[in-house]
Amino acid sequence: LYCKKKEAIYMKAEWEKKLYLFASVCFLITLCFASSVTGDAKTIKKNITILQGHYRKIPYNSTDVKKMEVSSKRLQVKPGDYSIRIRAKKAGKESFSFQPAGIKTRYCYTVTIRPLKEVRNEADKKLGNKMKRLPLGTKFACIDLNKDGVKELFYPGKIVYYNYQKRKCETQKFPASELYVSDESKMIFAIRSFPEKQEAFSYTSMFLIPSETCIFRLDDTGTGFREYTENGKEEYGAKNPYAYYDYCYDQDDYDYEDLSEDEVREKIQKKMPGIHKIRMKKR
Repeated sequence: LYCKKKEAIYMKAEWEKKLYLFASVCFLITLCFASSVTGDAKTIKKNITILQGHYRKIPYNSTDVKKMEVSSKRLQVKPGDYSIRIRAKKAGKESFSFQPAGIKTRYCYTVTIRPLKEVRNEADKKLGNKMKRLPLGTKFACIDLNKDGVKELFYPGKIVYYNYQKRKCETQKFPASELYVSDESKMIFAIRSFPEKQEAFSYTSMFLIPSETCIFRLDDTGTGFREYTENGKEEYGAKNPYAYYDYCYDQDDYDYEDLSEDEVREKIQKKMPGIHKIRMKKR
């Protein structure tokens, strides 16, 4: 009788343990479901500032943004490839929101549109103060590099631009000693301050393009020119000093296509009609 009673107690304990385990699993499933439901209602709020008459591109991983379009007296929002394009038409502030299909997050954007003349005056004043504080002998240039109507301050190794959303100047490192621009193209040709040296080549220049996704940034296009080293000339049988490079293309084809100075100049002019060098002043 004692053994049977002990066995009954043991079986009851095992049953209670299994019941507790089952209840714990149910609780976790419920918790995950509740989190999922909460996620469906999640909203991300973002603030951006755009110059009147200009646009900003916002990248998205979903192709479903192509179904989204907004138009008002101040804004025009159009879809693109994995992105939306916001065009600022009239100064002021306006909000819009959207939720791409298949994404549990809803995005709400508050867009501040600032008049170009007002921003330009602010930028000129603040950049002027920056120029006055440059060390004597520094070579510099004030030029509108991204063609938005607001100038930037360039000097070897640095670019200072006016962040009109934060209303202050910000500095970016920029490994170039000379810049070439064109009135007919947004592209910029830069001579590297410190060439990137490899066994067969020394990368001496690059083509850049202004970013469409932020107030100011120059993005490397992955193209430019390089000089053969002595090892490179011997390996590729080069008679001329230069070669073109393009990271998006098979480099082997360019490795064997040596270029003279005139051929380099001709290739640059094709990419950037009306190219000219930025003239530097001395502090």
